[in-house]
Amino acid sequence: MAFLDGFVADLNRVIDNREVATAVSTAALLGVCTGVYRLADRYLIHRRLVSVTPVFDQVVNKEEPNLTISVTGGQSAGSQESHFVQSFVILRFANAGTEKVGFQSEEFDRFRISFPHRHVRVVKVREPEELSGEPGRPLSSGRLDELRAAITSTTCGLREENGGMRDVSVLTLPDNVTLGRREAFQLAVFLSGTGNDLGPNEYKIEVRGELKQGKFVFRRHAWWHRVWRTTLPVLLVATLAVSFGVGALTAHRALTPRAACVGDLQVQVEGSTAFAHVVAEAAADYTQQCPSAKIVITADGSAKAISDHGDSLEQDTILMVDESGQSVPASWKPDPIGMVIFAVVANNAFAETVSTDPAFEIPQGGYSAVGIGGLYREAASGSVPFVAVGRSNGSGTALEFAKWAGLDGGVLQSAKSCPAISASSTAAAPATRTGSCDVGSTQKMLDYINDTSNAIGFAEIDALEQYPNVSALSIDGAKPDQADVLDGSYTFAVPEYLYTAQTPSVQVRSFLSFLQSPAETAQLADQDAGFIPCDELSGSVAGDCELP
Repeated sequence: MAFLDGFVADLNRVIDNREVATAVSTAALLGVCTGVYRLADRYLIHRRLVSVTPVFDQVVNKEEPNLTISVTGGQSAGSQESHFVQSFVILRFANAGTEKVGFQSEEFDRFRISFPHRHVRVVKVREPEELSGEPGRPLSSGRLDELRAAITSTTCGLREENGGMRDVSVLTLPDNVTLGRREAFQLAVFLSGTGNDLGPNEYKIEVRGELKQGKFVFRRHAWWHRVWRTTLPVLLVATLAVSFGVGALTAHRALTPRAACVGDLQVQVEGSTAFAHVVAEAAADYTQQCPSAKIVITADGSAKAISDHGDSLEQDTILMVDESGQSVPASWKPDPIGMVIFAVVANNAFAETVSTDPAFEIPQGGYSAVGIGGLYREAASGSVPFVAVGRSNGSGTALEFAKWAGLDGGVLQSAKSCPAISASSTAAAPATRTGSCDVGSTQKMLDYINDTSNAIGFAEIDALEQYPNVSALSIDGAKPDQADVLDGSYTFAVPEYLYTAQTPSVQVRSFLSFLQSPAETAQLADQDAGFIPCDELSGSVAGDCELP
């Protein structure tokens, strides 16, 4: 099962990859456009279309050049005529359109087939052979007899009225010949002359004229169409490969963050511990493109960062603030970035510990926000089988948690500092505590919960990876992940704002522009499962990205 779970996870990552999605979309769009063009060409533009294909064109009688060939074709039934023949051509005619068509050319431009340096002697209609990649189908015997009667040496203008043959190099078909949809026939043409004396820019067969309200297509190289079963799949694969590459390249360029490097000025980023790791990743991406830039991050809490600067914010400073009702001077310029997802976290043994008291047992589907608030109130006021861990004053995360859980301001503030974990405490034999206490940072909270079997607290979900004994709890059946935040079922997500002076330094503007670019925020969201950029939020959830 572990192998299957890993395979599914890898598959999901590939499917979610934006480059692959763009490449597949490009390939699909190319296929749809090609299909639409083919349908429009067939059913709208060229509904009347005749295909002419040379199936055979060879010199005959090489050994005995003066030999004549007798063919049926005299004036009386069953009579024979002898003609001096040096080459033999088979032409395949097929209705490749969607309508019945006749060989009626535009006025003064009658359809004709020329054989330069050769003279047509006799023509005969033959049953069509089926060719791979060529339109048309076999005819019934009655239909074939109709064409044989309609297309003769006389109707094609080769025979004179007195029965003699004309010496011509151009063959014309009678106007009254019609072909139904997908009908085809072959025309055997016997000629004098070989055509071997043609110049380098001349063809042995030429087709001229335009079909009335339609088009003739002369497929000069018939051999190409015979190998379509091999070439078509290769072309399709090549097309998909090219479109995939173009799509991937387009996606890569569109989703690659571009930094505008402006020099070596320093940027100070201070405030929220919850958002610090996201900014740190963006700073790493920025300095990789702009090595001379200096970005210093100090994560000691939103409230402390605000109080440290009073009413004045320096031009080279950015403050990270959890938007949880903290008072910020009106002169500071806010930039909403996105949402950081938080979770109620507990030691893996917490459920077993609280199950000894029915009043605190975890309900099916998990606690509600009100239920979590009740746990903290009980821990602050009485004896409970667990310890509720909070954050020290000045934590924006703690303020947001109190607001989310419906706690009065004094519940968390009245807690004493958590006692230090003994150095002898191990994961196999964790300590136990009761009541409530607080710590100074997210890391210290997770350290404490990881080593305390009956501890519960709160932290951003991206911070849990290094703590094997800590798990996130579901709230009202919803999980602390991007999907449940986006659909509104999970509400413990904190909007993050970056505050600057009204006229920040050029280096600050450059870094903020890079951080807020769609390419960078998308990359950060892919790297951090607990971060959702504002441009991915919609509906009521998007309101958290509104300016205060």
